[in-house]
Amino acid sequence: MKLFLSATSPYARVVLSAAQFKGVSEKILLQWIDPWANSEELLEISALAQDPVFITEGSLTITESLCICQHLDRIGNEERLYGWGSERAPMLNRLGFVKGMLDKAYQLAMYQKFHGQQLDPIAQRARDALIRIQPHVKQYLRERSADKPTDLADIVFVAALEYMELQLGDLPVVKSLAEIDSFQQLQQTPCMVKTKIPVLQAMEKNNINQL
Repeated sequence: MKLFLSATSPYARVVLSAAQFKGVSEKILLQWIDPWANSEELLEISALAQDPVFITEGSLTITESLCICQHLDRIGNEERLYGWGSERAPMLNRLGFVKGMLDKAYQLAMYQKFHGQQLDPIAQRARDALIRIQPHVKQYLRERSADKPTDLADIVFVAALEYMELQLGDLPVVKSLAEIDSFQQLQQTPCMVKTKIPVLQAMEKNNINQL
């Protein structure tokens, strides 16, 4: 199996964290790419130049992080990324919220990277949404007690907020995180510790191709 990824992509981090959680990360070869370069190698497997891109053992290509995670949930250990039975719908409820949060954060960060702080209406709408989420983030953390098993929503939640810490540190929700012990506990989940963006950047720099 092979994963094409960039070290700073929060979506790639979600996939790597899920692979670590499911016990299959050591079976996946990492291929570091620059998704903005539109290399022939990337375009050959993804005409949309998406990051990450996963190649299965059967040489099938899967894009979109949540689609890749569904595949990992099937081939990995018995821990469930998407929950069991009656747990599944509440998990999907949380997953929808945190994935939307990640999408808005990425959209805003990419806009600011290329256009600066003068926001157009779409980027401003993303920023407004990220300002509104602060009470919902706190509610999420109140409901995720330490005795509850980690799932995909938790993985995306941590990946999104740590990405915001790196890229959008002026947002109120980011400034409040240091005061919340339950968030720090989620950050220490083994599958998240091993995939922190600085760790991945060091791996990319040294061309380390296995987690």
